[in-house]
Amino acid sequence: MKNKSVYVLGINFRPELTGISNYTTEMCQWLVENQIKCTVITAYPHYPEWNIFSSHKKKSLLFSKEKDTTGFLTIYRCPILIYGKTSGLSRIITEISFFLSSALMLFYLLFKSKPNFIWTVSPSQISVLNAIVFSKLKRIPIYLHLQDLQFDAAIQLGIIKNNFIKTVVKKLDKFILDNVSSISTISEKMAEKLKLKTNNEITIFRNWVNTMDFYPLEKNKKEEAKISQNLHQNSIIIMYSGSLGEKQGIEIMIEVAKHFQTNKDIIFIISSTGPYWEKLKLDAEKEQLTNIVFKKLSPKNQLNEFLNIADIHLVLQKEEATDLVLPSKILPILSIDGFLIIQSTKNSELYSMLHQKMKGSIIEPNNPEKLIEAIQVILHQIELTNNQNNRNLAKLHFEKDKILQDYFAKKFLIS
Repeated sequence: MKNKSVYVLGINFRPELTGISNYTTEMCQWLVENQIKCTVITAYPHYPEWNIFSSHKKKSLLFSKEKDTTGFLTIYRCPILIYGKTSGLSRIITEISFFLSSALMLFYLLFKSKPNFIWTVSPSQISVLNAIVFSKLKRIPIYLHLQDLQFDAAIQLGIIKNNFIKTVVKKLDKFILDNVSSISTISEKMAEKLKLKTNNEITIFRNWVNTMDFYPLEKNKKEEAKISQNLHQNSIIIMYSGSLGEKQGIEIMIEVAKHFQTNKDIIFIISSTGPYWEKLKLDAEKEQLTNIVFKKLSPKNQLNEFLNIADIHLVLQKEEATDLVLPSKILPILSIDGFLIIQSTKNSELYSMLHQKMKGSIIEPNNPEKLIEAIQVILHQIELTNNQNNRNLAKLHFEKDKILQDYFAKKFLIS
């Protein structure tokens, strides 16, 4: 019997370590494990550094093809243009370059075997236009998955300011949403916003976590992990780990670290990479802050141990981004049963989903005083709380196999 097959179009894929790449990569790996062929059309890895990874730099000016040992996964890399430091303009240039190069790749694939459907993820939303054309020429369904409402976020965060461009973007958004077979997104609130724009089918396809990969370490193992990171075993670690950009508003950590600078037991860790991370390092140096440690992102096989060194995890986002994005970094932290402080408004889905259920606090965004207060409250709870509330939440609502099984059963790929 002929194997089922899927084309996957998205700008981010492995070996990128943060954000959307994780989910697209894990989804494809899961499909391959279930004997479904995946053909991935993606860019050369560049995020969150906004620079082509050294591992792929040599061939990044041309198209390339990678194939895994099973023969079930094929990756086509498309060249992209990265223009200067990350900004609204540079991101638009990068996404337009991927739009153009992925169009050429999909034209090449028109003459290859016909997949059961094409699945595409936003960001990058403009490239969905290519998938729409491909699906119509191949006469196959196209499924659009929205990890965040990219066009809305770009307007609300002020990345797009020109009124004419705003109008064009809104019309383009409407066209895309109306011309795919169905739409999925990661939260109920995002689905509600989408229903105001289109009559198309909207389903929930939540982000997930593999609770076998992310789990809490015993106290002695955590202490050993701290020592391995050149930290004192009794230090209290407050960590932000993940991608940085306009949505996070992470500059608040500079102000908060200033407040705690006299407490030598408290260390802040910012684990990321890229231009925003570099800027924060310079800001911390200017303020002569000795209680902030900057670390590069950990490889996936070391991430569980690294996340476990934190006593408190911060999930930061600006108020304008609430319900336009749902931070994926929350799920591994829940799975390791870590204490969380999340910035989110009270009308958000994050708030309704986790308020009074998780270990930690949900506080209003853009408010350093509230963040300081939440940290002080949790510092008195750390030694007292030994339940696994957060891990149980991860197992109940975000377990990887269940979410993927349910979604692809609806697409008739998995029985």
